Amino acid sequence: MSCTTFLLLMRRDNLNKSKQDCYDQGKDVEIHFSGLAEKEGFSVEECSKEENMFEHIDFRITNEYGTVALDVKSRKKRSRKDSKYDDDWVWLEFKNVKGEDGWMYGKSDYIAFEREVDFILVPRIKLLNWSLAAIKENNPNGEEAKSANSAKYKLYRRFKRKDSITQVELHRIIDEIEGIKVWKKRL
Repeated sequence: MSCTTFLLLMRRDNLNKSKQDCYDQGKDVEIHFSGLAEKEGFSVEECSKEENMFEHIDFRITNEYGTVALDVKSRKKRSRKDSKYDDDWVWLEFKNVKGEDGWMYGKSDYIAFEREVDFILVPRIKLLNWSLAAIKENNPNGEEAKSANSAKYKLYRRFKRKDSITQVELHRIIDEIEGIKVWKKRL
């Protein structure tokens, strides 16, 4: 095996491990969230793989007032190279890596953003409308971001992908969007 082939295989293995780590982290957060929802008095129904992939719904939770569909987002880093999680900025996905509608255009009623000590539940449609206005307000010329670090209120597409994502400040979401719920984690 050539040195180049070996390095390519190592890179692929590292990328696969990174994807698996992200998947495992997401699953752990979903389990934590579903347990928290049950403690809040909801019955929890995990959605099918198809609903998760195509409708961007992880759970439906029900209580005496009705049923709500949620998409749960684990804590993220501003960049994959960062060592710490960032609870100040969140990534929003308008198009996925295949160029199809991202979770901002999904069918969930709420997006649940994980932070260190809580989950912030944001009405998805209000988040979509707010984010489009915030991007236009903060980036009136529609300039595209060249890197993840410059994706604040600018649309960014990762190298060799068809996605469209941006970063927005979580405190602005909390301050400017009505109907947000905060669920404290029970650590």
